[in-house]
Amino acid sequence: MFNTDPDVRAAFITALRQLADFLDANPDLPVPPYGISIDVHAERTDDGGKAEVDSVAEQLGAHVRDDTARGGHYHTGRDFGYVHYGVVSVSSDSYRQYLADSSYQGCVTPDPEAASA
Repeated sequence: MFNTDPDVRAAFITALRQLADFLDANPDLPVPPYGISIDVHAERTDDGGKAEVDSVAEQLGAHVRDDTARGGHYHTGRDFGYVHYGVVSVSSDSYRQYLADSSYQGCVTPDPEAASA
């Protein structure tokens, strides 16, 4: 379920405006050269996430991309210049695979000599 708390929403929007004003007032600060993506995560596809993504897609006037057959995501989004606003839902199977893949994090140490070869 999305966070639709009006106070959280207002605080998020205020923070975005503060960031924009701060960057505008400090022109020497770097910005991402290719833009940035703000991603909102819906429920899992098995738990109503597709309907949530579909609803947002309608509000954005955007299409939905369904990559779930290949283990991917169900997502939509819209670009606002260099800023992409997207909503994504993953299947429970995809999430379990992600957790399994992540379970080895920190357990493998790369060979520094192999990197320089």
